[in-house]
Amino acid sequence: MPASRLLFLALLLFTSPSLLLAQEDEDRPPDLIGLLGPEAGTLQGISAGLGVVAHRQAAGLQLGLLATVSEGDAYGLNLGGLGMVVDGRAAGINVGGLGMVVSGGADGINLGGLGAVADGGMRGVNVGGLGLVADGGLRGINLGGLATVAEDGILGISAAGLAIVGEHGITGLSAAGLAIVGEGGVAGVSVAGLAIVGEGGVRGVNVAGLGIVGDGGVTGVSVAGLGLVAEERMAGVGISAIHVRSDRIRGLSVASWVRADQDLRGLSVAGYNQVRGPQRGLAIGLYNSADELHGVQVGLLNRARNNKPPFRWLPLINVHIE
Repeated sequence: MPASRLLFLALLLFTSPSLLLAQEDEDRPPDLIGLLGPEAGTLQGISAGLGVVAHRQAAGLQLGLLATVSEGDAYGLNLGGLGMVVDGRAAGINVGGLGMVVSGGADGINLGGLGAVADGGMRGVNVGGLGLVADGGLRGINLGGLATVAEDGILGISAAGLAIVGEHGITGLSAAGLAIVGEGGVAGVSVAGLAIVGEGGVRGVNVAGLGIVGDGGVTGVSVAGLGLVAEERMAGVGISAIHVRSDRIRGLSVASWVRADQDLRGLSVAGYNQVRGPQRGLAIGLYNSADELHGVQVGLLNRARNNKPPFRWLPLINVHIE
C-alpha cells in the first residue's frame, strides 16, 4: 500500500471523530485539526482525539487522550488522559488523569489523579489522588489522598490522609490521618490521628489521638489521647488520658485532671477534680475540690469550700446536700 495512502488512513482515524461525531452550531463549525482531535462550539455524541475542545458545550462522550476542555458546560462522560477542564458546570462522570478542574461545580463521579478542584463545589463521589478542593462545598463521598478542603463546608463521608478542612463546617462521617478542622463546627462521627477542632463546636462521636477542641462546646461522646477542651460547655461523655476542661461540664468526665471553670453536673472521675463553682453530682478522685459542693466527693482528700469547718476539708468522703 502506498505511503501516502497509509498517511491518509492515519489522519482519517484521528480526525474521523471530528468529521463524523462532533455536531456543529451556526456560530462555530467544527475545525479539522488532525491529530489533535475535535474542536467545535458544541460537541454532541462521541468526540475523541488527543485533545477534545468545546467552546460552548459538550454532551455525550468526550475522550481526550491528553485533555478534554469545555469553555462552557460538559455533560456525560468526560475523560482527559492528563487533564479535564470545564469553565462551566460538569455533570456525569468526570475524570482527569492528573487533574480535574471545574469552575462552575461538578455533579456525579469526579476523579482527579493528583487533584480534583471545583470552584462551584462537588456533589456525588469526589476523589483527588493528592487533594480534593471545592470552594462551593463538598456533598457525598469525598476522598483526598492528602487533604480534603471545602470553603462552603463538607457533608457526607469524607476521608483524607492528612487533613479535612471545612470552613463552614463538617457534617457526617469523617476520618483523617492528622486533623479534622471545621470553622463552622464538626458534627457526626469524626476520627483523627492527632486533633479535631471545631470553632463552632464539636458534636457527635469524636475520637482523636491527641486533642479535641470545641470553641462552641463539645457534645456527645468524645475521646482524646491527651486533652479535651470545650470553651463553653461539654455535655455527654468526655474521656482523656490527661485533661478535660470546660466552663460547664454535664455528664461523665474521665481524665487525670478534670476542670470545670463555672460548674459541673454529673459524674467526674479523675486524679484531680477541680470545680471553680457549683458541683452537683459525684466526684471521685485522689483530690477533689469544689468552691460550692451540692453532692458527694469521694477521694483521699476532699475540699468543699461552702462547708463550715471542720467539714471543709475531709479525707475519704465529703458531702453537702441542701
